[in-house]
Amino acid sequence: GEAFADLAPAERRIVPLSSLPSLVPQAFLAVEDQRFYEHRGVDWKRVGGAVLADLRAKGFAQGFSTISMQLARNVFPERLPGDEQTTRRKLLEVRVAQDIESHYSKEEILELYLNNIYFGNRARGIEAASRQYFGVSAKELTLPQAALLAALPKAPSHYDPVRHPNEALVRRNLVLTLMRDQGRIPRYLAEKAK
Repeated sequence: GEAFADLAPAERRIVPLSSLPSLVPQAFLAVEDQRFYEHRGVDWKRVGGAVLADLRAKGFAQGFSTISMQLARNVFPERLPGDEQTTRRKLLEVRVAQDIESHYSKEEILELYLNNIYFGNRARGIEAASRQYFGVSAKELTLPQAALLAALPKAPSHYDPVRHPNEALVRRNLVLTLMRDQGRIPRYLAEKAK
């Protein structure tokens, strides 16, 4: 006679990019798309590295999805299923990402991405994820919290901080290291956050 689980999706709220602390998008850019402001939907340098890694591994060893490509996959999941690893799907994803880039500013793309990406545990969007994992609004996120959320989209189940705290901690620390190495935060802040 008592509820033991809530299977409804976490409440989704859209938040403007301007309302977030600057460290939130910086965490995502560091781990997901370092050259976001330099490309037009496809990071060709990253594509080359991924192709070489895939050839060496004789399979799909490394991805090259940009934030725009991930947004395309999340907005059109029926046409671009993320679990389908085919050349055809990747080429279609590239085309849609380039269309997105031609119609929206980088800030609009980043805002759409942060509000649509899946973070696991029924949380879609940065606000739902912030409330789900930390019980605070996304505008109140601290650096360690932002880094943990940026760690999740790659594999939300694998990096789930409740079920896999060690994996989540390692991935969060990787995000902080990348932010430090890319000059997005000073060394002392990265170490303090770890």
